[in-house]
Amino acid sequence: MQTVASKLVVIDGPEDEVKEYISATVIMHDFGMAVKNDAGLTLYTWDRVKQVSWSDPQVINQVWGLMLAQLASDLEFDDEYLWDDEDEEDPYGVSEEEPAKEESKETPEPAKEEEVKEESEKPKSNDDPYA
Repeated sequence: MQTVASKLVVIDGPEDEVKEYISATVIMHDFGMAVKNDAGLTLYTWDRVKQVSWSDPQVINQVWGLMLAQLASDLEFDDEYLWDDEDEEDPYGVSEEEPAKEESKETPEPAKEEEVKEESEKPKSNDDPYA
């Protein structure tokens, strides 16, 4: 993200001199902050950046929005958390769908006549309205 920082404080050089930039054009990235000024372009790793501040309301809103967008994109799920293969089980056990039961390749046997007769010969109870 490129922006103009109102104030930037960094540790510079091998002598660890504290350096302050006012109204510096900067690019912030994962590996650090690049500072562009009249002297050239300098990259500071994040461990060398001590303070960055913004005072212009428009720039504050821009930086805030870009930071929120970056955070939202960092929260996206990796492919390792998604399971498309129906045969593969969810290793974390949080799948909302229940696994499908394996269908038997055998055809179901027809009910035996004796079992059917026994069920029909049972006396019906008057207490059960569905009998």
